[in-house]
Amino acid sequence: MDLWTAAESLNHVRLPNGYCAFDVSAGEPYIQGQLPYLEKAVTWADNHGLKVIVDLHGAPASQNGFDNSGHRISFPQWQADQTNIQRTDAIIKTIANMFKGNTNVVPVIAPLNEPAGFDGEAVLEAVRQYWYDSYGNIRYPYGSSQESNTVVLLHDAFQPLSYWNGFMNLPGWQGVAMDTHIYQMFSDADVARTNAQHISAACQMEDSSQLGLWLIVGEWTPAMTDCAKYLNGRGIGARYDGTYSGSSYVGSCTGKTGSAASFSSDYKVFLRQSWEAQVSTYEKVAGWIMWTWKAENADDWSYQAGLAGGWIPQDPTERKYPAHVSPYAVRQANDLASLLPHPLLSLQVLIHRALSVFSPNAHAHLYILNTAATTFQNPDDSSSQATFNLMGELTLKGAMQYYAYVEERQKKCY
Repeated sequence: MDLWTAAESLNHVRLPNGYCAFDVSAGEPYIQGQLPYLEKAVTWADNHGLKVIVDLHGAPASQNGFDNSGHRISFPQWQADQTNIQRTDAIIKTIANMFKGNTNVVPVIAPLNEPAGFDGEAVLEAVRQYWYDSYGNIRYPYGSSQESNTVVLLHDAFQPLSYWNGFMNLPGWQGVAMDTHIYQMFSDADVARTNAQHISAACQMEDSSQLGLWLIVGEWTPAMTDCAKYLNGRGIGARYDGTYSGSSYVGSCTGKTGSAASFSSDYKVFLRQSWEAQVSTYEKVAGWIMWTWKAENADDWSYQAGLAGGWIPQDPTERKYPAHVSPYAVRQANDLASLLPHPLLSLQVLIHRALSVFSPNAHAHLYILNTAATTFQNPDDSSSQATFNLMGELTLKGAMQYYAYVEERQKKCY
């Protein structure tokens, strides 16, 4: 199984690129030669019906200090020197020009991955201005007279989504989306969670109804430990097994990462539940990109290994553990229904209350229908009727019975 064979079930691939593919200055220890392979990858994707998100993953002097930026450093320096930002602007112009005539295959450009907004207002100020500049560089590759259809995928800079409410919204800004990355292993509190607590956390998602932008969960994984080799950096241990400086032992990393051959059947069940819970939650917004397709010696992070091992289904809409409703899935008051992603199941209870139930995919539609399809007679008040707008109707008693079930399961995915 390779990525192109899987294309019938997937629709986008995110391709991270370091700045060194485009620009290496004196004293920078990077090799080049990557660009022909980026162009080949776009051609391969086109041949197999995949869309490509071209992502600038690392910037000069590092935008976050992480090793995945190409320069592990205690404090990022990208924002500290305008020359770094200007070099990055030039790279984005190059990318936009490379694919301006091929937006049907490269519909999205992400101008910078994970800038370190947690390092303070100076970083955030630079990031905000860079987002503005990137919009012009990506949306207007032909000059000011002609606008491209390319989507500009910003990153939340590790800020709450509410921080970005109203930022670069319609009508002044067209084709802007926000990327957020959700992981559950980069703190002691995260790795100390039980499996059930991980699943419960996966069912929660920050309310983005006021964001005003398409929201994509652009990185996540079914893995829930930091046991993967070098995940925290070369030569740095894991919080889960207490080898990370200052952490406390939670459990052994044996059988939690590496080859799937070492995974127990129970662990594979958990990975499947984790994958399903997150997909069902993230499909409430504009979509998701799992990190990653193939990981070196970390099958718990690998989509490819998950397909082979059975904890990721060949059909991503398949559910062994169907999701019910998470806290953000139920909105009381019909005026909020328009803020929810489609498709919606509109359940209106006359007299008593109104609510909308979100169904993330076709599988969930059928599950909800099968759960609530029995018609009940209301002995008390025939005028108090409710319509269940999914291939049928329920009377008030049936609707309220279903709503009670929803309320009971609000905090669970399963």
